[in-house]
Amino acid sequence: MPNERIAALHPGRALAVAGLVVLGIASIVGSGGGIEGCGWFGCNDCPPVIGPFPPLSAAFIQPQRMTLQVGGSVTFTVQTIGVDSPSFQWSRSSNGGTFVDVAGATGSTYPLAAVNLADDGTQLRVVVRDSNGTEVAWGYALLAVSSMPGLLVEEGEFALDDWAVSAVASPATNGPMHGEEQALTGGNPGAFRQMVYTLPEGPSSLQVMHTAQTKSYDPATQGAIYVIDYAEDCIAPSNTTSTYLVASRLLVEQAGRRFVTSGFSYCNVNSWSALPLQSTLGVQDFVLLDGPACTGNESCPDFSAGAAPMHFGFVRESRAAAGVGGVIVHGIDNWKVTVWRH
Repeated sequence: MPNERIAALHPGRALAVAGLVVLGIASIVGSGGGIEGCGWFGCNDCPPVIGPFPPLSAAFIQPQRMTLQVGGSVTFTVQTIGVDSPSFQWSRSSNGGTFVDVAGATGSTYPLAAVNLADDGTQLRVVVRDSNGTEVAWGYALLAVSSMPGLLVEEGEFALDDWAVSAVASPATNGPMHGEEQALTGGNPGAFRQMVYTLPEGPSSLQVMHTAQTKSYDPATQGAIYVIDYAEDCIAPSNTTSTYLVASRLLVEQAGRRFVTSGFSYCNVNSWSALPLQSTLGVQDFVLLDGPACTGNESCPDFSAGAAPMHFGFVRESRAAAGVGGVIVHGIDNWKVTVWRH
């Protein structure tokens, strides 16, 4: 197995990853030979050889990250790409420790029933072998467990007065424009928030921040935050091709600063669809969008008990390439933020 790197996902927890890692969860490795001393994507002193390229093997666990209350259950499922007659071996690690194989866990699924606090911080790994018994890919998942139910902050009506909007457009002069409205029908179901972005011929970009004025959480009165889950339904009826991609992120406003998740999902479907759940989001999963820089002794954002109140929202952003411009219509419904305490 290749050398492992430790990716810190949460304070006191780490996830060992191998090969190329996306969000510390899925690994992709080559199952073929390749040219000795040369990378797959070229190097200055490589001989001018074109193909054959080594096949890629990949393993992905769904869900990749999951938060449950004590007593909850989940089944993790591995999906593979480019593996002939795959076989599996699941293993577990607690809070970044050594992975230990689970006896009998050799199927494509791994169920966990009636979890308890001892399961909090569990990391799962599945080793995938091909028909020759050779390890070709690894998948990873993370589980967080809370003793209390999650507190749900949600919106499904999107009255205009309940949302504040600000934008960053490039170019700033004669650049992208945006508009928002509460559509009373056509949502998933009922009302939804419809947005229209107009992008001039690029390169141009538009980042619009939507903050729910009535959706807040106060750690001083409601308790410290352990992790956050985020979900939304999206639609982009005018965007049936990949000409324009609309990225969506969770937004957190706190003490004059705005933060967004470092990861994002694309809304590029012409019928209502749930974006992939962003689960077990900790402080380290957010980046500062604007506001005063964070000092070395600050937690940004601050999830601790007694921290400043925070408002939640979302960011939708899009770009247009050089010589390309147009109108992008997209919507959001069933916007949900779940705050988990320990």
